Amino acid sequence: LSPAVLCLIPQERSTTTQDVWVTLHDNFDHIDVGSWHLVWVKILHMHMKDASDAAHYLSEHSTARCDLICMGASYSDEEAIFHLIEGLPETGTW
Repeated sequence: LSPAVLCLIPQERSTTTQDVWVTLHDNFDHIDVGSWHLVWVKILHMHMKDASDAAHYLSEHSTARCDLICMGASYSDEEAIFHLIEGLPETGTW
């Protein structure tokens, strides 16, 4: 465990594995609305620069989509496709 997470685990008394899991669940099993909002803003402002940026653009969008889904947000395939198309350059050679 990282030092930041380790400090959440009580050290002054005997702690069972179940106690540790309950503590971790209580601290991390919730939706951070601020982070959720930041991921949405990131998706809405993503734009592919040109054809050479396609792999990076798709990778960034895929990562952000996975982040939203892991946070418990609903993000359909249709929404993802719409946002991907919205971020394409208006001009350029494909």
